[in-house]
Amino acid sequence: METAPNTHWMPYAPTEMEEDLYPESDGKPMADTDLHDPERRYLPSPLLGFRIVEGQYVEIPPDAEGRIHSKVLNLDFALLDDGLAIYDPQSEQWLQTLAEKEAAARQKAEAEAEKAKAEVARLQAELARLKERI
Repeated sequence: METAPNTHWMPYAPTEMEEDLYPESDGKPMADTDLHDPERRYLPSPLLGFRIVEGQYVEIPPDAEGRIHSKVLNLDFALLDDGLAIYDPQSEQWLQTLAEKEAAARQKAEAEAEKAKAEVARLQAELARLKERI
């Protein structure tokens, strides 16, 4: 599955504490809430979504592909073989997980290191060739 960098800002739900840990939510309940229970220990389904309708949380039914769409984020949440995945219907791409982002960064760094080693070898060979001419 090809993924794209995750550039979406995702607000957080308010807390019951005196100080709101997530002031982005303005202390209001989230308009859309998605719950993920990969081990099926706490929820009747491993992925549930809820939306506030007239002050009450109402379950969001999954679409034909089993995805739950968040109107607030305009993103789809889905369960794939390797866990929870987020799909951006606007760009028609799956967003990268942190692990995928780290793996991509590691691969890029390794490729750059190989390129740098090749350049060092080329320069060393050029230096040796120039020394022979002297």
